Amino acid sequence: MIYRGLGNRLFSSLVGLFGLGALIAGVIPENVDLTTHGLGALVSFVAGAIAAVTVYRVKLEAPHISDTYRCCLD
Repeated sequence: MIYRGLGNRLFSSLVGLFGLGALIAGVIPENVDLTTHGLGALVSFVAGAIAAVTVYRVKLEAPHISDTYRCCLD
């Protein structure tokens, strides 16, 4: 659904990795398996940061909403 909205495969993949990392870090507690929890958190933080930069660049290229719905705003 994110890919259909923005049309950017990189952003969609990064959001998926962000969610997967957050799921892993949330399901595996730190006191049970520190390595798996840490890797999940690392993937989540890195993918989330890169996704934020990517969506900013994608939105710069997208037309402004007033240009898209000009007929309805007049």
